[in-house]
Formats: sequence, structure tokens, C-alpha cells
Amino acid sequence: MSHLSVVLAFFLCISTASALKCYRCESSKSWAECDAAERNIITCSSGQSQCAKVLKQDKTSTYARGCLTAKECHDGPKTSKYAGKLKRGV
Repeated sequence: MSHLSVVLAFFLCISTASALKCYRCESSKSWAECDAAERNIITCSSGQSQCAKVLKQDKTSTYARGCLTAKECHDGPKTSKYAGKLKRGV
């Protein structure tokens, strides 16, 4: 009976595991506007283990918060879907 209890407890732990949640916002003007806008809390996809604050500068600027993979955070602008400057620890 104790073996069954251990197996059941293991499955309960797996089913209650929660994914990372991050703020999501985007602005073309500033961090202040991004932060002042309605920031949704999003559940990151499988493999996205980092919350990030990203500044992309092309012809226009994009200020954004969201989820990224560890590889995108480590490799920086080349692999990020934003292809901009990544700021960690957000």
C-alpha cells in the first residue's frame, strides 16, 4: 500500500507543476509607456524559461516584455525573436 501512495504522490506533483509566468507589454515610445499600459501576465510556452525586457531598435524602437528561451537570452540579439538588445533580470 505504501508503494501505491508514493506513485500517486509522484503523479500529483507532475500534474500540478506550473509554467513560468511573465509580464507582456509592448510600446513603440518608451519603457514608461510599456509599463503604464495594461500588462498581461502570460504563461510561457514549453522551453521558454526566462522573462525578458527587450529593446529593439531598427527604423523604429520597440520596448517589450515577454518570455524567451534560455538560448535566446544567452545568445542575445542574433537568436531573439525581437532581434534587439536583451536586458536580463526583469
